[in-house]
Amino acid sequence: MSSTKIEYYEIAQIQIDTAIELYFLKNYICAITLAGAAEELLGKLLIHQSGGQSALKNLTLKLQCQFPNLTSKEINDNYLNFIRNRLKHFNEDICEQDINIKTDSIQLICRAAANYCKLTKAITPRIQEFNSHLSETLTD
Repeated sequence: MSSTKIEYYEIAQIQIDTAIELYFLKNYICAITLAGAAEELLGKLLIHQSGGQSALKNLTLKLQCQFPNLTSKEINDNYLNFIRNRLKHFNEDICEQDINIKTDSIQLICRAAANYCKLTKAITPRIQEFNSHLSETLTD
């Protein structure tokens, strides 16, 4: 049996590209979990390899300026990562929350893609397709 070496950024690329495919199939829940996994993996790689900041960290810092009464943990747990965490971990009140899984899937795919592009200095055809789709959707 042969083994294959695969880098973390390659794993994340597969996760992002698949999350985008799932988004186009309107499978937003699976898109969220895959994009969330890629976003977290790439964010840690950014810190480890270059001391850079992830898309999540950048958003958190900007939101802390807007809402200084909230801690970064509150911003992440209650807003930026709320649905991602609810889909990963059991919580009795998930059905009681007002959520928009399509919007959350877009947010997580964008954060994962931003981390990927920042880390690799490249963009995949799938990410480009997603960006074009968003541009067309937002200008309609």
